[in-house]
Amino acid sequence: MSEEATKPIAPEPAEDVEEQEAVETGVRGQANKDMQNVSGFDADDKGANVDADKLGKAMSFLSEASQQQKDQKSARDKELAKVTIGKEDLELVASEFQITKAQAEVALRENKGDVRNTLRKLVSVA
Repeated sequence: MSEEATKPIAPEPAEDVEEQEAVETGVRGQANKDMQNVSGFDADDKGANVDADKLGKAMSFLSEASQQQKDQKSARDKELAKVTIGKEDLELVASEFQITKAQAEVALRENKGDVRNTLRKLVSVA
């Protein structure tokens, strides 16, 4: 083999730069430029700027709000459980609106067992 065949052929530097500039145009090029401009990020300081007192207050507030919602739902469920409904009324509502008996029971209890109001509410919703 000759010396010329074993030498690696290197492209001319000017052509290589032009090709790279052509590749870095458009969205990808802009993204690359933006990534090079990003500064001020330190991976070790991920939680250093968090105020523990404010975080504690926020968590406490969220916990209290969640507990309050649970208490309201529980009180509502207890109120609805006190309402008596007739088996015939339950079957009537379930069959007329083609809903489950559980859904019909909730609708009747929300309307204090009044079949007329329950039917009106279900008609206006549908």
